[in-house]
Amino acid sequence: LVFARIAALDLEEMLAGLRDGKLQMAFVVRLTTALLRGLRFEELARDPICLAVAPKHPLAGRRTVTLAVAAREPLITYIRKDYPDAHENLAAMFTALKSKPRIAEEHDSVSSLIAAVEAGNGVAIAPQSLTCTAGPRLKLIPFRPAPEPLMDHHPIIAVLIGGDTAAYTVSPAFADTLIAQAMDLYLVLLAD
Repeated sequence: LVFARIAALDLEEMLAGLRDGKLQMAFVVRLTTALLRGLRFEELARDPICLAVAPKHPLAGRRTVTLAVAAREPLITYIRKDYPDAHENLAAMFTALKSKPRIAEEHDSVSSLIAAVEAGNGVAIAPQSLTCTAGPRLKLIPFRPAPEPLMDHHPIIAVLIGGDTAAYTVSPAFADTLIAQAMDLYLVLLAD
């Protein structure tokens, strides 16, 4: 029998808690290597990248879409100043096409990005989990073929293990249970 106390903490609180032994494990979306110092990182799942479109967009009826088709659309993304990795990820994804993304708008939050796509101002490249935040306001279409599974392109749901528990391993069955129970919390953190 396993007992768990769940708390919603920001990243700094999670890292400090793991390092000082107040936390045994923490769920994270993605971290740089520098932040992982002294902690064990175990990937639990990847969140596939999709094309987010308005329900009435001409592509909304498709079951899949190629990156080449997405490249012809005006893109909506996050503000470069606040989210430089979003622009770097887009550039990396479009490198294979030998083109640059056509950024039409930049937004400072997921809610404003969703509203812009819903209004038909363009499309967005987003994790599949955005469906849980956007609901029926957007249609998320999987890419076929899927973009290369680079860490920055596919948000990673992971568990960090620190302190005296660093020698423990997370079994696949326990990881599946953790994923199932943590997805709601993960999606809330992703939306922030």
